[in-house]
Amino acid sequence: MTRTDVLASAALGNSVFELVREVEPPSSYDSVSGTSFVRARIGAGDKWAPVDSLPALARWAENRGLDLAAEVSKAPAVFAEFVAALELDSRALTDPGLYGFVEEQFPLILERETPRVEGDRLRFLGGRFRLHQEPQVWRVSVDLTNGTFEEDPVPPRPASPGT
Repeated sequence: MTRTDVLASAALGNSVFELVREVEPPSSYDSVSGTSFVRARIGAGDKWAPVDSLPALARWAENRGLDLAAEVSKAPAVFAEFVAALELDSRALTDPGLYGFVEEQFPLILERETPRVEGDRLRFLGGRFRLHQEPQVWRVSVDLTNGTFEEDPVPPRPASPGT
């Protein structure tokens, strides 16, 4: 039986937007773990519809006459996490306390880069941190009218002499 964990949620008009992790149990006793998928959904009560992309969310909002930028501005971190997980295969750097190490490696001040809405754009930092790979960070700008986005890589700090 699949288990669904709500990772983040936000009101979106009269509905609820959720970022969820669906965890499938191991297929046999020999398996170490099952599989998990991060997905987004929107709905209320027991009626949910999947949201598979940012353009799909933008169309959903437009069809209901919602100002997506105004709705996203109420919980920008939730929507930054959605874009990062589903569109960028990365993480949104939503909590400066969790990602303090990033400031040591990149010329950033995380407190100034928290997820926010400016006009019709959602702006946030995205990052990819994997074992045995150099970390990657970029500034993300999402057009909330059509769901397109741009990524601007942040170059790492130059190595100090002698390191």
